[in-house]
Amino acid sequence: MKAAIYARVSTSDQTNTIQVRELKEYVDRRGWEVAGIYQDQMSGAKSSRPGLDQLMADARIRRFDAVLVWKLDRFGRSLVHCVSGIQELGQPGDSVSSLFPRVSIRMNQIQPPNS
Repeated sequence: MKAAIYARVSTSDQTNTIQVRELKEYVDRRGWEVAGIYQDQMSGAKSSRPGLDQLMADARIRRFDAVLVWKLDRFGRSLVHCVSGIQELGQPGDSVSSLFPRVSIRMNQIQPPNS
């Protein structure tokens, strides 16, 4: 399994070091491969984040099978943004997992609303 790591901190006086280290350890314990480490150092309220934008571009060309984040609020600031991002990953079997709390969401678990 190839996993992408996404880490984000909100301010310039913070670093992603702890997030990245623990996520890499998580990947190593499972015998997975790190396909890429994507990082941002800015507010999650920003609509465009370079690290997240690159992660999503790489997801479209299938560079990895899963996205790992420290906490879901690192991936998206709201439930709507998180679900939208997970849906954009787009392929059944793709997943987003967070370490705190331990949550794993697979694309085939998200059902579109009934028409």
